[in-house]
Amino acid sequence: QTSSGMFGLGNSQTRCVKSYSTAPINDVARLNPMRLARLIWINNRHVTLMLADGSETRFNV
Repeated sequence: QTSSGMFGLGNSQTRCVKSYSTAPINDVARLNPMRLARLIWINNRHVTLMLADGSETRFNV
């Protein structure tokens, strides 16, 4: 989430609004960082997190 000053002027800052604990990643997936995780946007409010092990988690933003 980003925030800026009045009328969108000023410095823009990013802040973490929520974090999740996950299971450790196995060594095979860790050696190929391009396959670790993908974010797939369904629409402007829904996103799916696809992991290398085939699991997926859906989020509403």
